Formats: sequence, C-alpha cells, structure tokens
Amino acid sequence: MSNKVIKRNGKKVEFDREKIFTAISKAFQAMKENFPGERVNEIIESVEKELKKKELQVEEIQDIVVKKLQNSPFKNVAEHYISYRAVRTQERLKLNEMVDSMNEIMEIGSSENSNKDSSLPNVKRDLIAGEYSKHLAMKHLPPRVLKAHELKTIHYHDMDYAGTPMTNCCIFNLKDMLENGTKINNADIEEPKSVEVASTVTSQIVANIAHQQYGGISIGDFNEILAKYAKKNFVKNFKDAIYMLDIEYNNEFGEISSSNIALQEKMEKPFNYAKKKTAKNIYDACQTYEYQTNSISSASQTPFSTIMFTIPTSWESEEIIKSYFEIRKKGLGKEGKLAVFPKINYIVVDGLNLKEGDKYYYLTKLASECISKCYYPDILHYSREDYDNGKTYARMGCRSRVNHEYLENGKPLNYGRFNIGVQTINLVQPALKVLDKYNIIDRNRDLKKLKEEYFKFLKEASEIIEEAVVYRFNFSTKLRAEQAPVLFVYGAIDRLKNDETIEKICRTDKASISYGYVGIDDAVRLLTNGKTIKDLDGQELGLEIMKFLDMEVKRIKEKYNVPLSLYGTPAEALVHNFYKKDLENFSNIMPKWLSERGYYTNSYHFSSELEIDAFEKLKIEAPFIKYSSGGNIDYSEIGFVKNNTQAILELIEYGHEVGIEYQGFNVRNDKCYVCKYEGEIKYNFKNSTYTCPQCGNTDAKKLSVIKRTCGYLSNLAERKAISGRMKEIDKRNVHVK
Repeated sequence: MSNKVIKRNGKKVEFDREKIFTAISKAFQAMKENFPGERVNEIIESVEKELKKKELQVEEIQDIVVKKLQNSPFKNVAEHYISYRAVRTQERLKLNEMVDSMNEIMEIGSSENSNKDSSLPNVKRDLIAGEYSKHLAMKHLPPRVLKAHELKTIHYHDMDYAGTPMTNCCIFNLKDMLENGTKINNADIEEPKSVEVASTVTSQIVANIAHQQYGGISIGDFNEILAKYAKKNFVKNFKDAIYMLDIEYNNEFGEISSSNIALQEKMEKPFNYAKKKTAKNIYDACQTYEYQTNSISSASQTPFSTIMFTIPTSWESEEIIKSYFEIRKKGLGKEGKLAVFPKINYIVVDGLNLKEGDKYYYLTKLASECISKCYYPDILHYSREDYDNGKTYARMGCRSRVNHEYLENGKPLNYGRFNIGVQTINLVQPALKVLDKYNIIDRNRDLKKLKEEYFKFLKEASEIIEEAVVYRFNFSTKLRAEQAPVLFVYGAIDRLKNDETIEKICRTDKASISYGYVGIDDAVRLLTNGKTIKDLDGQELGLEIMKFLDMEVKRIKEKYNVPLSLYGTPAEALVHNFYKKDLENFSNIMPKWLSERGYYTNSYHFSSELEIDAFEKLKIEAPFIKYSSGGNIDYSEIGFVKNNTQAILELIEYGHEVGIEYQGFNVRNDKCYVCKYEGEIKYNFKNSTYTCPQCGNTDAKKLSVIKRTCGYLSNLAERKAISGRMKEIDKRNVHVK
C-alpha cells in the first residue's frame, strides 16, 4: 500500500516526513535540548511502517509520534510536542471561527459597525477582509493579551486593522497643506485661489487620509482656515464689480477687504456686490463640502470626519459658520435627509459667545437651532485664558482628546496631532469576579473587603492593558512615512523623509495612545448593591476607580516613554460584547437589573436608562472629566425640541459653569417620508423594525431614524447596531422632555 495520509477534511495525500521532522524539532528547540536527528528519523520510519499496513488519519500519526517520544529518553520533549499539537489545534479552531464569521457576513451581514451598510457586496468584501486581518493580528498578539481579549477582560481595538502598522484618529494640518501645497495620489496641489477650490481640495485630502489610517479625521478651525480663501473671493468679486462699473481703484481707501470700513462707505455698490457674491461663494463651498463628505467612501463607509468652528475673526469666517449651520439644517436631497458626517464641533468661550450680550452669542443661538434639528454641533468648552493662549483643539473621532499642554517651538500645536490606537479595560468584570468569589447575589456587602479584592483584580487586568499598550506602540511605530504619505510625507501630520519611521514623533505628546475603560457606574452598582455615581458613596467609589486608572496611565507612560492617556471608550459594540461574555461566565451572580438590561454603560457615564435631571447629570459627571484627559464627552437626552432651543442654550451655559469639556445632545427628531411625521419613532424588537406611530410605515428607505449609536450618528432604520447597543438606545432616559 502506498504511504497515504487521510487529512482532517477526508482528502488523501502522500505522506510528508518533513512535516513530522519540523514539528519534533520545534519541541526540542522549546526544551533547549540537543536535536538527535537519528532518533527522530527512527520515529518517522516507524510511522512509515504503520502507513504500509493501512492509511492513517493525521491524528493517528500524531498519536504514534507522542507514544514513541514517551518511550524514548526524551519524555519531557513529548510534553512539548503535545503542547505544540494543542496550539495547532487551537489555531485550526480559530481558522474555522474566522471562516464561520466570513460566511455569516456573506449571508446576513454584520451589525458591529452601524456606519457600514453590510447588505452591499463591496462592504461584505471589506468586512470579510477585515476578518482575515483579525485572524492574522491575533496570531501575533502576546498570549496573555490575546487570552484577556477573548475573555473580554480587555479589548484590543480595531483588530481588523491590526495586521499591519497603521495609525488611528487625527487632527490633520489642513492649514499647512493648503498654504504650502501637498500631493494627493499623482496630483501636486498648490495653494487654492478661492474658497470653492479650497473646500474641494479639503474633501479630497480627507478621503485620502481615510485610506491611510483608521478612525476619525478632524479639521480644527475650519471656518478660520477656509476664511483665508473666501477673502480671495471677496477681492476678486470687488474687482469684477468695479470693472463692470468701469471704476478705477488705486487703493486710495486701503486694501480691498470686507473689513475695510472706508471702502464700504466710499464704494458702497461694488462693496455690497462683493459681499453678496462672496456669501454665495461661501455657501456653495460649504454645500460642496457637505455633499462630497457624504458621497466619498473609504473602506466601504463614509469617512468618520469632523469639522470644528472656532471664534470667528472676520466676516468671512462668520459667514462660513452661518452657511454651514443652514446647510446642515436643510439636509441632503429633495427630502432633506439629515447628514451624518461631518461631525461638527463648536467652540464656546465665556465673554465671546456663551451668554446673551457676548459678541457672537447669536452664532451659539444658531448652533442650538441646528442641534435641535440635527444633533450637531457638539460643544467644546474653553476658558478665555486657554482661548487667548491658543489652547483650543478639535476632538479626534468620537471624543479622543490631545494633550493640551504639548508645545512645539514654545507654542500649542493645534494641528498635526494623532492617535496610535486604543485598548480598553472592562471595569465590570472585576466586580463580578469579587461577587462570584464571595458568592454574593442580593445581600449586604462589606464594601471595604469587596473594594480590596476589586482593586486586586483590576490591577491584574491593568497589567495586561500595559502589555497591550507596549505591543501596539512598538508594532505601530514601525510604520514608515512612505507607507502613509499623505499623513507623514505631504503634511497632514508631518513632512518626514520617505524611509523614516514615525517612532520619533510617537515618543512625544504630539501623538497619543489610549487606555480606555467601560462601565464605572455598573461596577459601582454591583459593589454597593445598587448605589450609583449619583449617590455620595457611589460617586466616591467611582472617582476612586478613576484615580486608580489615572495613576496606572501615569505609571505606564513614564515607564515606557509612550504618550498614554486615559480615554472614556465610546464602545459601540463593546457594551454588548463585554456584557455577553460576562453573562456566560457570571450568570449565577449577575443581578437581575443587569442580566435583563443586556449591555454595559459607557465610560464614566451615569447609567443611561435611569431617571435623572439633565442639569444634575452634568453636575455628577463633571468631577470625572479631569481624570479622563485622553477623551471624554457628556450627553443630554433631549425630547422633540424643534421649536424650543432655550433648554439647549441653558444646558450649554450650565455645562460651561460646572466644567464640562465636551458636550453633546441627543434629540428625538425622527421622520417618516410617507406621512411627514416628525418626532420619535420607536424600535420593535419582536420584528426588528422601526414603525411610524402615525401611519405604520416600516419601509426603512422611507424613514429617517437618526440616533447617536456611539460617537457618531447612524440611520438605524437602514443599518442596525449590535443588539446590546440597540437595547441601550431604546432604554435611554429623556432628560429634557
């Protein structure tokens, strides 16, 4: 009989002695034993003899090898061969899991990311590629990190991008790229001469950055940067006007500028024409940017982009803010569908635009009107001192925050900042472990003893996060500038040489790497048998957890010289995935309120399903913010306030007063395009559809159900989020009705 081997899939192949030779040699290497080639050949020959009697299964061959090793002087090597065999078995299981995930994506899609329409073939293809990338990345993760990731003790984020060195979110340097030129694919771009061209070039830069990183792409001072090019429009429009009027102008009233009062008074007609025409140019440029942002695609999704409006210093800059708010309220297309991207950040500074009487308070009123209809803008609160000193920054992606104290050449660096990636600790799991250890379900707790045990478990998990941080940093910083040229060669982040790695800039706080966390309020509720961060004891415990995490971040940052920061993880799918795994392992100890709820609470937030006043929620969450310096946001749930923006204005002012840094509003402003209903459209979990309460319409294409699933908006009528997130959205308590 020929030496045939029956593989696990049933296929028969010729016996390959080299495979056994390699496997045994690896076992000897692991034991640091001298490799006895003759003895190994004897083992292989014995396998061949058995094969001459009958065809053997792969597992039968491996059993023979183990038996021969155990009956030799190398019994200890046999143990390592068994371990090697177990590892290979585990790898095959993971490969099978990957294939199963791929098949599921092909058949029913995925709800992991509600910004991706997984019903589309190109999106399915991208998601399938992501599954393979995850498989590759997991093969190289440190064993302890991988095990903790699988047990959901921690989460190593963006595994579908972790197979190759890449960076995460950024605030790119649009100012430098426009003023000093850049390169997009094969096109060398020179400085624009109009606001329309500037906005188009900006959208193309965003699209290209999206291909070379993962995560959010932010533009700081959007209105101020584009205002420079709108001023060029004004000059051109003024010159066109005086040419048509056959008027000569020799700068007798000063330079041509919208801020030139003398020019306005002495040459009123051409001046007014120039302003009117420039306002139209600005509106068109903003509308172009809005449409281009929502029509371009990267990795099968709309780029996760943000624009930030700062305090204007010119008429053109004001006009950009006004136009963009108007365009966002108008919506996309004839039905006025709400644009999901770009996110809008709006800076608020006391004395400039916070209160009635401030010069630009009228813009904040416009912002509140836009919020009531469109969720955005999110509010960035800055002190007058920070504003005057140039310390104003956009947020990267969902909420990621740069180090505001970092300087270059003695000045704050507002642009060219980026994140390397995120790893998140599950703060609820250690609490469940403590309750499980003492078999506590619904009785009084010895909080002192439970806290002692909790922080022991938390320290163990934090040490794994530490290992994950170091691995991600070392892996990501191998990226060479030429591998992400728009970011690191052509000015979005820096202008490095092609063959330079990014490590030198990653060793500074120009970059950040994130130590994320989920579930403070849930951990507090478990350990205290029901108290929340709203209660005095609960808040003290919550802050104690935050201080522990803050100290861990500082320790790791100093130990490894990495720009680590503490980050309140948005956790779109993670609130479900952490919970689901913990339910498997701790169902006997998990209280009813948590097991029936079906998800964990993001970052340091008060549990979203519990009743609380909007002002009180901001007040109790505010003390946590200073510790979460790598990323934070505070939300208020607002009812249908289309014609009542005063509540939003009051909450903005109160948020500024109590120390909120980044403030968002979730509004109930769904629409049915069949009967024109506006209000809240509820989700039916039984048939997995949204149903218009007025006409019963369930056609997803004729409904707009925009919800903030995480740090961004999604039309959940068309693209569902993961089940735990859908439950969390449905249960959110309305703070302002």
